[in-house]
Amino acid sequence: MLTDGAVRPRPLDHRTVTHAAEYAVAVALVGLAACAPPPGDEPLKALVLLPGAEVPQDLNHFGPEWSPDGSTIIFSGQVDGVRQVHAMDADGSNQRTLTQGEGPNGAAIWSPDGTRIAFVSERGESPKILVMNADGSDPRPLGIETGGGGERPDWSPDGSRLVFHAESGGGFDLWTVAVDGSSRAQLTDTEGNEQNPAWSPDGSRVAYMADHDGDWEIHVLPLEDRGSVTVLTRNEGGYDGYPQWSPDGSRIAFISDRDGWAIYTMNADGSEQTRLTTAPDWNFDPHWSPDGSQIAFSSRRDGRRGIYTMGADGSNQTKLTNRTMSQFVDVARNDGVDVAIRRYRASVAAQPDAFFFLPAEVNLLARAELDAGRPAAGLALLELNTEAYPESAGNHRSLAEALLASGDTARAIASYRRLLEIDSQDERAQAALEALIPE
Repeated sequence: MLTDGAVRPRPLDHRTVTHAAEYAVAVALVGLAACAPPPGDEPLKALVLLPGAEVPQDLNHFGPEWSPDGSTIIFSGQVDGVRQVHAMDADGSNQRTLTQGEGPNGAAIWSPDGTRIAFVSERGESPKILVMNADGSDPRPLGIETGGGGERPDWSPDGSRLVFHAESGGGFDLWTVAVDGSSRAQLTDTEGNEQNPAWSPDGSRVAYMADHDGDWEIHVLPLEDRGSVTVLTRNEGGYDGYPQWSPDGSRIAFISDRDGWAIYTMNADGSEQTRLTTAPDWNFDPHWSPDGSQIAFSSRRDGRRGIYTMGADGSNQTKLTNRTMSQFVDVARNDGVDVAIRRYRASVAAQPDAFFFLPAEVNLLARAELDAGRPAAGLALLELNTEAYPESAGNHRSLAEALLASGDTARAIASYRRLLEIDSQDERAQAALEALIPE
């Protein structure tokens, strides 16, 4: 699975955490000191780490998929430290969990008639494909192990087969299998990797991503003429992947890193490649609505990866899950950064072991302040991030780069040096210091 660039965390030591996406959190009210705070300085709500939640992508919600009737969206997210498959109404309401118990479970996709859901479970030694009823009941393994990655399969338009990728001969190849687990058939057999297949609405083609020339590009395989593969994208040195057909088969949505991780669409022949998302940070998992008018996707634009929808032209981007950020960010936006920091310090004094914000969301808030011409507020937020999460190299890098841009070279040098104490192999920090302190 393509992750958000996070790494598996080190054990938590007091107030040390390496990256926001390494820990799942839930907002909870925490009892505070009995003394009454001054008006407007009430303690902040703390973030409570959920035990056992150490899978980076499980902090967030991702992998949305619209039901065939357009009423429901399924997605992946965490419950009690385990990734599970969830469902919600198309407007984000009525969220509920479909899978239970051992996992992680995810990479879910509806059958064409909406009665079943195929998903991948990583219970045991290797990811396996299962099929369950639309309400989550009666999950049945197909006897198919996909190997590493655990990416979602896709249904044939008639609902009789699934296409998926699995390890074979040191790489990943494409296969199909009947929905009862029988009649497994191999579609590709190359020295490279073919992954994340998507069946065309007319059943004649499979789009997928492959790295045959060293770059990940979108390919299309005609099922009746497998020697006539078409390469649709050319992103030299880059990554184009996760293709998804529009319901009428005329366009394909995909993700690309050609200008930040963004969602694009193109015609089915590869022409008219158009960027839809412009928000910073990660935008992934595009999936069309049944009528082709909207695209559901996941994004980490506000610090946590949530489910969004947008028009097929990129308009009206709306967040459906993880709508509430930490109270610290709400206070900073509504009452000002100085008030938020003051309330944060009072809260930490009362609860020194508590966490009150995620580093990623505060970094984004700081970026907004800097972009708006408020450097004092932006730098104060970045400094607070390094104070609250002192072992995060990324936090120190963000502060160092902002200080350098503001002209405060001395403090930038100090921040780069602290970064190198955490990660002595950081080449960007080493190069920055060499430029700032010539021999």
